[in-house]
Amino acid sequence: TVLQGSLLPALIFGGAIWLILNSVPPDIQRVFSFRNYLDSLRGILSQRRMVLVLFFAGGFGGGQSVVFTFLPIYLREDLGVSSLTLGVYLFLAQAAGIASQPIMGYLSDRLDRKVVLVPSLTILGLSIASLYFVPAGWPFLIGVLIMGAFLFSLMSILLASAMDLVTYDVQATAVSLVFGSAVIVSGVAPYIGGVLADSFGVEIAFLWAAALLLATAAFAALTRWRGELAQ
Repeated sequence: TVLQGSLLPALIFGGAIWLILNSVPPDIQRVFSFRNYLDSLRGILSQRRMVLVLFFAGGFGGGQSVVFTFLPIYLREDLGVSSLTLGVYLFLAQAAGIASQPIMGYLSDRLDRKVVLVPSLTILGLSIASLYFVPAGWPFLIGVLIMGAFLFSLMSILLASAMDLVTYDVQATAVSLVFGSAVIVSGVAPYIGGVLADSFGVEIAFLWAAALLLATAAFAALTRWRGELAQ
């Protein structure tokens, strides 16, 4: 019932966005054909640093999807919380992300994408791993809050990293590639997490998600990938 009810606000806000954007004149210099699109796609993928950013997005998306899949299951079935308490946990995690996102965006603009992304991925991985070890109650909630502060905000840093490497006319294509790489890994990672959970318990999925994120953080730290802002 809740899922069906969410259709109404989606339609309302979707219509509102359509009306608002419809009144904004498009800034299009030329019309792209499908061949132009393929050429721009090849140009983007030929950039080594962009490919690295796509790998980072894939690792982040995989870890994120595992948490989204198994945290509600763990709270509901292993910790035995109510639907209301489960909703409060997820709400607080997202609220932490909403609060941290402007701060992380400001720091990445002022300092460096890598300076923000690598520590954030590391803290995110460690906070998710802590969910495997800490007891229920306040320690678990604190772990969820720290996790949420980074889980819901890092995609913006990844998108900004991609925008640094492309020109204005292919930014939408770059965004689609970042989300596409995240979706590809997100489709596989929960399956592996499910296999592990069936064999060792649901909480083992947190270690799997943490491993993905910490490996991504190490890879990002050891590679040179930041480019100058594209004009």
